[in-house]
Amino acid sequence: MTAAALSPAAEEVACMAGVQSSFAEASEKLLPKLAGLRLAESTVERTTEAAGLRLAAVQTAGQFFEPPQAWAWHKDADGKTVAYVAVDATGVPQQGREGAKAASRMANVAVIYNPVPDDPQCWARPAAGREPPWQARYVASLERLAEQGANCEVAPGQQIAPSITATRTAADFAAHSAQTVATDPAAAGIFMTDHLNPHRSETRVRSVATAGGLTAD
Repeated sequence: MTAAALSPAAEEVACMAGVQSSFAEASEKLLPKLAGLRLAESTVERTTEAAGLRLAAVQTAGQFFEPPQAWAWHKDADGKTVAYVAVDATGVPQQGREGAKAASRMANVAVIYNPVPDDPQCWARPAAGREPPWQARYVASLERLAEQGANCEVAPGQQIAPSITATRTAADFAAHSAQTVATDPAAAGIFMTDHLNPHRSETRVRSVATAGGLTAD
């Protein structure tokens, strides 16, 4: 039994219900309907918040939740392996202290993924014959998007060259890109950005030229 006098299974179900809606709805509707559990609203709240604190502690300590996996990246039409990165934001209703109203906040969700091409010849292992599953890793946070801008090692999700800043200027983007290149200078890579215009930044263009050994204006 846990400190809240719940079995590990009951604690897990309570936390899953607690993050789906309000603690009151989890107590009155979700838990009785889904698991036959009758817990007070305050119990669901304490259990869910305690789990969140434990999760934050292990994340801060850099602990992984599953062993590292080496992904077999698929190829594009030119035969080059490709990793896809995306980021989006979604509104999250908030509740203040003592149930008071609070303004909604935006949760930023980032994902690095390995989509399966339509052409089997572009698969990482075409000879396998069977279509491979999609692979993806997500990170979500209520922090500002700039605070999620850290270079990560794809397989374990470990930060290898963080560049967390309070701003996102052209100089910040150039410095962040330079850190990415510095992790493996010999590797050939292509930076793909969505809804950005870094190609218009002199700082960014000069950093790319320097990395490629170009000296002429």
